Amino acid sequence: MAAEIKSLGERIDIRLTKIETRMDAWDMRFCNMEEKLTKCIESQQATEKLASCNSLKVNELEARVEFFETRLREPNLVFYGIEKEGDENQADCNLKIQNIIRDKMEIGDDLKITKCHRLSRGSNAPVLVVVPDYADRAKIFKNAYKLRDTKISISKDYSKNVREQRRILIAKRKELGKRKYLSLLKYKKNKYSDSVQAALSNVRDSAEFWKIIASFKKRNSTKGNIDISEWESFYQGLLSPPQRIVADIPTLLIPIDSELDAEISPLEM
Repeated sequence: MAAEIKSLGERIDIRLTKIETRMDAWDMRFCNMEEKLTKCIESQQATEKLASCNSLKVNELEARVEFFETRLREPNLVFYGIEKEGDENQADCNLKIQNIIRDKMEIGDDLKITKCHRLSRGSNAPVLVVVPDYADRAKIFKNAYKLRDTKISISKDYSKNVREQRRILIAKRKELGKRKYLSLLKYKKNKYSDSVQAALSNVRDSAEFWKIIASFKKRNSTKGNIDISEWESFYQGLLSPPQRIVADIPTLLIPIDSELDAEISPLEM
């Protein structure tokens, strides 16, 4: 009996030893996995940092490209709303722009244009005009208001990115302007209603009530029957200086002084 118990204990000790050995092996594996996982995390962080730096560099390069593209586009102007007639070539397009600048914008012929062509083949395609001199471009934008009664408009030659940003900003500005206008109307309306309520709440008798009501009514203005020419002749006769009567006396007998004989000015009266 004792021998069986002893052999059973030995077998249990062997199994426990094997289990401990396996557990140590698993511990080693877990330690190796933790080290590998830590290395992977560090590698991922380094990759993300590198990607962030590369993104900043790309953004910086894009900004530089945008800057240089804007500088290259600076002499360019874009004319919109100029219809294309027949087989128009570059010379015809240049002549149209020159006529618009000279006749409609009233700018002299000394303005220099080095290049002029349409940006596409459409009938109403915009026209790209290269004006190298800044003073000439300033003249064009200064006189651009003279084209407001026409379909023609002028803008700078912005890049695609800048045009998209300007479109978003203009839409937001219009929306904010409309909101501000509507809020102002609402404020004025509420203020007017409050003033009417305050005036009516302080009424003491019927005469004061009807006086307040009459102040809100529209008054019809009356026009006089006197013509404007009659007013002009009236004030012209009233303000015209009196005629000077000179007696027929020989000038040799009367001493003449230029200052004393001059007419009395309004400042001396």
